[in-house]
Amino acid sequence: MQNIPYALVVGSIMYAVRCTRPDVAFAENITSQFLQNPGDLYWTTVKNILKYLTDADDLKSHTRYVFVLNGGVVDWKSAKQSIFTTSSAEEAEYIAAFDASKEAVWVRKFMFGLGVVPN
Repeated sequence: MQNIPYALVVGSIMYAVRCTRPDVAFAENITSQFLQNPGDLYWTTVKNILKYLTDADDLKSHTRYVFVLNGGVVDWKSAKQSIFTTSSAEEAEYIAAFDASKEAVWVRKFMFGLGVVPN
């Protein structure tokens, strides 16, 4: 990778982020801040991002959600879905929404059990 310009590699990652892989947007944002003078650490980070992007052995989607109450996080999850969806990303979104709704019911019951009433 020494003969490939750093900016070209980061630009390729940016294309993937914009089109299909928003899950690496934060890492791409950090690496793109050092386009003029990337050190070894940032080259290593870019290589790790590329490994992550090409590691599609199971093609499972991810479920992520955060529950916030009065400005503070009360529950969150970031995990790979246990099943492989063959039809579309929409099906994976339904699975994630169902998972989050089950957790929302539990969080609500738990918070009311503690006597916490949201404003």
